[in-house]
Formats: sequence, C-alpha cells, structure tokens
Amino acid sequence: MPSQLLNSKGIRLRAIEPEDLEHFYRWENDTTLWSTGTNVAPISRFALRQYIESTLSADLYTSHDLRLVIERISDKQVIGSADLYDIDHHHRRATIGILIDPQFQQQGYGKVALEELKIYATQFLSIENLHGYISVKNSHSTKLFLNAGFTISGTLKRWIRIGNEYEDVNIIQYLATKQGE
Repeated sequence: MPSQLLNSKGIRLRAIEPEDLEHFYRWENDTTLWSTGTNVAPISRFALRQYIESTLSADLYTSHDLRLVIERISDKQVIGSADLYDIDHHHRRATIGILIDPQFQQQGYGKVALEELKIYATQFLSIENLHGYISVKNSHSTKLFLNAGFTISGTLKRWIRIGNEYEDVNIIQYLATKQGE
C-alpha cells in the first residue's frame, strides 16, 4: 500500500470542500458530460451547495456514496472527481466512476486517480467487487479501466440515450481477489 493513502504521483484524492462548488457546478451543467451519468437537467448552485454541505457530515456506511475531489498536489489545482457509489457493505461491492476535467484529460491523472481509488476501495474499505458502466464508444475510458486491471464482463444493449440514438454500455469489473485464491 502507498505510504500515504489517497495521495500518489502528484495527485491526492480528498474530501469535497465548500470551495469546490464552482468546479462541480461547471461539471454538472456541462451537457457534453450528461451522457456519461444520470444528470439530464441543469443543477443550481443552491442545490449543489446543499449537496456539498450534506457530504461534509455524511457517513459512508449510511449514505453508501463517496465523492472525492482529485487535486494536483503541486498547486492544489482541482482536476476532477472520483466516485464510489451504490456501495453495498454486505456484498462488498461498489460502482466506481472517474471524471477528469476536459482541460486535464490525456495527462495521466485519470490513471493515477483510478489506481488510488481502487486501492482505497479494496484495501481500506474491503470492497471485493468494483464495477462501472462505460459507453462502447468511449474508447479512452475503456482503455483506462482495462489498463487498471478491470475486465469487460458484459454489454448492456441500448442502455443510454444520446439525442434520439441509443448506445450500448460495457460493464467493467474489478475483483479484488480472484476465484480460487
């Protein structure tokens, strides 16, 4: 395990702070990102402020969600967010997601953030099964997750709607321990 959890190779994953409001406002209202999540309408600063305030005192074991900020250590620049959600403590599984701000993509930050989140989830939270959903057309994200040890375990047909068209989605999965070990 790294010497300092959630902190490696120039980035840190940290809790959301009230000062992060504008970053989340921009990301949540960027319509080009809506196809990768469940947001289909603008979100107000007020609603996001309430969300951030609720996360400050949220208990991971009752909320079943964890959203972290990805921050560059050298200048404390916020470059994205990392999520574990739908956490099921009994079955030891969670859905995983990474968002890198478009201006910081293709610089290796997603790879490091994903690896740190995977280590935190599996080694610290004892999550056995991490999974996520990636459009079959999103080759960059697919490559990122495959390079981090995830596999494609299935495809959901016509799963997300982009305009009047539907796209298939791959289910990606990482098992902390392989069967038979």
